[in-house]
Amino acid sequence: MFTRTNSLIALFITGLCLLNLRCTEKKSDTRQTTFTEADSVTEVLLDLQDSILITWNLMIKDDNYKIKAMKGLLHELEVVNEVDPGEAKALQKRIDQLTKIRYTPKTIEYENVV
Repeated sequence: MFTRTNSLIALFITGLCLLNLRCTEKKSDTRQTTFTEADSVTEVLLDLQDSILITWNLMIKDDNYKIKAMKGLLHELEVVNEVDPGEAKALQKRIDQLTKIRYTPKTIEYENVV
């Protein structure tokens, strides 16, 4: 996970650099544009929001994969009788709750939720 996080950070920084190059690149077009600095800032903000959404979706996909792996591991423990049936049921219930108690982009803003 550490390397995936580093990869996502590197991708994010690369995107910012490319975006910066795109914004500072001179056009050979002779027409005058009427874009303001505020328009440029808005475009950068929208690009950052898109990047955050993509990263969020990758994180949720990774969480779903881990939850599925935990369910598979618990099933394997049940098959080989290495876990008490009552304990297995309790663990299954806790694993099922993981998706319900997951934070969202809106709830992550609040310190008491995270």
